[in-house]
Amino acid sequence: MNDTSQTRAELLKAAIAAHQSGRPDETRKACERLLAFDPEDENALHLTGLAWQAQRQFARSLSFLERARTANPNNPFIHYNLGVTMQGLGQKQAAERCYRDALQLQPDLAPANYNLARLLLDAGQAEAAEPLLRTVTRAAPAMAEAWLVLGNALKTLARRDEAADAYAQATALKPDYAEAFFNRAVVVQELHRHDEAIADYGRFMQLRGEHPQALNQIGLCLRQQARYDEALPRFRRAVELDPNFAGAWTNLGLTLDDLGDEKTAVDAFDRALAIDPRLVQAMYGKAVLLDQQEAFDGARALYESILQIDPDLPYTRMRLLRLRMGICDWVDVMDDVRDMLRRIDDGRYSGFAFDALALPDANPVQHLRIAQTHAEHFAHIDRSGFTRHERRPGRLRIGYVSADFHEHATAYLAAGLFERHDRSQFEVFAYSMGIDDQSPMRQRLLDAFEHFTDIR
Repeated sequence: MNDTSQTRAELLKAAIAAHQSGRPDETRKACERLLAFDPEDENALHLTGLAWQAQRQFARSLSFLERARTANPNNPFIHYNLGVTMQGLGQKQAAERCYRDALQLQPDLAPANYNLARLLLDAGQAEAAEPLLRTVTRAAPAMAEAWLVLGNALKTLARRDEAADAYAQATALKPDYAEAFFNRAVVVQELHRHDEAIADYGRFMQLRGEHPQALNQIGLCLRQQARYDEALPRFRRAVELDPNFAGAWTNLGLTLDDLGDEKTAVDAFDRALAIDPRLVQAMYGKAVLLDQQEAFDGARALYESILQIDPDLPYTRMRLLRLRMGICDWVDVMDDVRDMLRRIDDGRYSGFAFDALALPDANPVQHLRIAQTHAEHFAHIDRSGFTRHERRPGRLRIGYVSADFHEHATAYLAAGLFERHDRSQFEVFAYSMGIDDQSPMRQRLLDAFEHFTDIR
C-alpha cells in the first residue's frame, strides 16, 4: 500500500469513527480531505451527506447524497439515507421512492422498511404498511418502536387483539415506553377489557405524571363497569388539570346523572357546551335530563339542534319523536314515523327497542330488526363468568330487572303481579336500575319482593 492509499484509509477510518460518535464537524473535515484525493469518492460523499443530515442541513445533505448515489447506485444505504433527507425536506413522495429503491436492493433492510411503513401509515395505507413492519420485527425483533408502529397499523385495521399484543411486545422490550402503554390501553378499552385498560393508563401516568386524557379514559372504564363512585373523582381531576376539556366535563355530567345528582350534572353539561357549543354528547346528556324533568321545550330544542349537527347520533331521533308524541304534538308526526320506519328497513334505526313499540304501523319483522340492532350493543359482554347450573331443590327463584320500580305507570301495572306470587313456590328478587324516589309506590314494591337490590 503506497502512502496515498494509506492516508486515504486512515482518513476514512477517522471519518467513520467521528460519524459513529456523533461528531459531524470532524466527519466533514476528514471527508473534505478524502474528496481532495477523489471528488467522487462514494464513502466520503455518503458520510458528508450524513454529517449535514445530522445537523438538519437537509439541502446540503441532499447534494452530497445524490452524488454518492451516482457514484454507486447499488448501495441500499445511500438510497435509504437519501430518503431520510427527502423526508427532512418535506418531500414525502420522493422519500418513498428512495426507500423503495433501497428495498429493491436489500428487501430486509429494517430501517427502510420501517420508514416506508410510517410514511404509508401516515397516508392512510395501513394495509400496505403492515407487511413492511412484520419484516422489521423479524429482522430486528428488539426494536420496540417497530412493535409500537405495528400496533398502530393493526389498530387502524380494527385488528385490536393483535394490536394489543404488538403494544405488549413494545412495553416488554422498553418498560418505560409510555406511548405504548397508552396506545395499548386504548385498544383493550375498545375490546371492553376495562381492568387491563385501567392498569395500562395507570402505568402511563406513572411514567408521565397525571394526565387529563388518561384520567378521563380511566373514568370511562369505571363508568362502563357501573363503578360510578370511583369514576367521579377521575373526571373531576381531569377537568381540574384541564378546565377546557369539554369531553371530560360531559363525562362528569353523565356520571353525576348516574349518581342521581341531576342539578350538578346539568351544570357540568353547561360547562362543556360553553367550551364547545356543538358538542353533541353534552347536548344529548342535558336534553335527556330536561326530558326526564318534563322540561320539554328545552329538551326538544336540544334534540333538534343535535340532529342538525349529527343527523345519525344514536337514540336522538327516536327520543325526539317520542317526546313529540308524549306531548301530543301531532303536526306532521306521521311523516317522522314513516321516516323512522324507512330507517328501520335500511338498518339505520338507532333507539331503544322499547321506544319502538310506540311506532304506529311497525310490523313484526321491523320490531325484530330493531331488537337485533339493539342487542348488538351488548354483544361485547363477557359471558365466560356465567355458568348454567342444574336447578337446585326448593322454590323456583325468579328475578325481575327494571328501571321502573318507583312512581311509574309500569309499577302500577305490575305491582299486583309481584304481590301475588305464591311464596311457597317462588322466591322473588328485584333488581332496580332506576331512581329511588322514596314514594309510596317504591315502598310497596320493596314490600312485594323478598329481595330488592339497587344495581345502579
